[in-house]
Amino acid sequence: AQADDELLGIRLHRRGLRQRAAQALGGLRDGVHARLGQVALHRHHLSARIGRARIQVASSAAQVRVQQLQVATELTTAALQIENTRRRVESAEAARALVQRRLEAEQSKLEVGMSTTFLVTQAQRDLADAQNTLLGATRDYRKALVDFDRLQQTTSTRTTIVTVSTGG
Repeated sequence: AQADDELLGIRLHRRGLRQRAAQALGGLRDGVHARLGQVALHRHHLSARIGRARIQVASSAAQVRVQQLQVATELTTAALQIENTRRRVESAEAARALVQRRLEAEQSKLEVGMSTTFLVTQAQRDLADAQNTLLGATRDYRKALVDFDRLQQTTSTRTTIVTVSTGG
C-alpha cells in the first residue's frame, strides 16, 4: 500500500509539474501573442504616420503648384496689359498726328479764306483731346510697366517653406 501511495504521489507530483509547465507555456504563449499584437499595432501606427506624412507632402506640393499657377497668371496678365497699353499709345500718337495735320490744314485754309475760325477752333479742340488721350495712354503704359516690375520683384522675393510633421 505504501508503494501505491508513493506511486500515486509521484503521479500527482508529475501531474502538478505538467500543469505548472502547461501554465508556464500558456503564459509564455500568451506573452508572445501579446507582444506580437503590440508589434502589429506599432507597425500599424507607423504606417498611419507615414500615410499622414505622404498626404501632407502631396498637399504642400499641390499648394506650391497653385501658387506657381497664380504667379504665372499674374505675370501673363501684367505682360498683356503692357502690350495693350503700348498699342493704345501707338494709336493715340497716330491719332494726334492726324489731328495735328488737320489743324494745320484748317489754319492754312483760313489764311486763304477757305475756312472759318469755327472750324479752326474745332480742330484745336480735337488736337487738345488727342493730346490728352495720348497722355492718358502713356500714363497707363508706364503704370503697366511699373506694375509688371513690381510683380516680378514680389514673386522673385517670395519664399515657400514647407513643414512636414510626422506627428511624433
